[in-house]
Amino acid sequence: MAKILLAGEVCAEKQYLMDSVPQIKEVSFVNSVNTLTSSKIINAGRILASSNSVSMFGVVGDDNNGKQAISDLEKYGIDTKLVYTTSESPTAEVLVLTDKDGQSAIVLNLNAINFFDELKLQSLSDYEYLYMATSMKLDQIYKMIDRANKDDVKIFLDFPNQQKEFDKEKLKTIDFVVPNRQETELLLDAKITTIDEALEAVTKLKSFTDGIAIITLDTDGCVVFDKEAKHYPTETITAMDATGSGDIFRGVFLSEYIKTNDLDQSIKKALQLATESVKYQGVNNSVEEIKKLVS
Repeated sequence: MAKILLAGEVCAEKQYLMDSVPQIKEVSFVNSVNTLTSSKIINAGRILASSNSVSMFGVVGDDNNGKQAISDLEKYGIDTKLVYTTSESPTAEVLVLTDKDGQSAIVLNLNAINFFDELKLQSLSDYEYLYMATSMKLDQIYKMIDRANKDDVKIFLDFPNQQKEFDKEKLKTIDFVVPNRQETELLLDAKITTIDEALEAVTKLKSFTDGIAIITLDTDGCVVFDKEAKHYPTETITAMDATGSGDIFRGVFLSEYIKTNDLDQSIKKALQLATESVKYQGVNNSVEEIKKLVS
């Protein structure tokens, strides 16, 4: 068991399940709605909390969504003593539109995360891992990276946005650099349509870091560079809902790696369970079913 700090966005999510996601000037009808508290780091954190001590460091608005977020996080098994409230902005919101093929379009309103303040964290040295994504302001991410380096805390970094603006020199001391295919294309100004191109990309990504570089490739599995570049394929199945499967991959991977220190085994289990997760509709269902297979 490790002590892990999630740092970043706390979002009130609504996931609309529908036959098709509308284009401009189109109308689609919703079949059902899932409401939850989420973010890329929270989805992964829920997996990690099944076998680790996980805390959340973030900010919510002084509103009903903020109160619900704290209640949900506690229900997820995530400690909330470091979640604070701002009166200057509402809680962040995310809208997910998921079609009948399990593919999603996502709209994110960051709101309160813009008031994230790393100075509100008194100590980072109590934790073994810092888990972040590039959604909050880059200067705040850089400050958290510097604090983790100073306190000898391992860093896991996901890349949902701001890829082109991110200073790649900051990757040097990050232990796990884990973008997906599209995020890597933006981060490295590259195109990844084949496995060979993915292997070239992960080799280039590894050149920026002393840690482990991983690029997730949806139905093509992932590529990993620790001592050499390697492709890990995955089973292709019909997806009910692929939303959150990448977050589940990351949560399972880190949880397994903490337990075993075996990179190969951790990648294979993460791919297996991320693939399993797409059989369930709704992020809540996916996470809860996969948690049973992790602990």
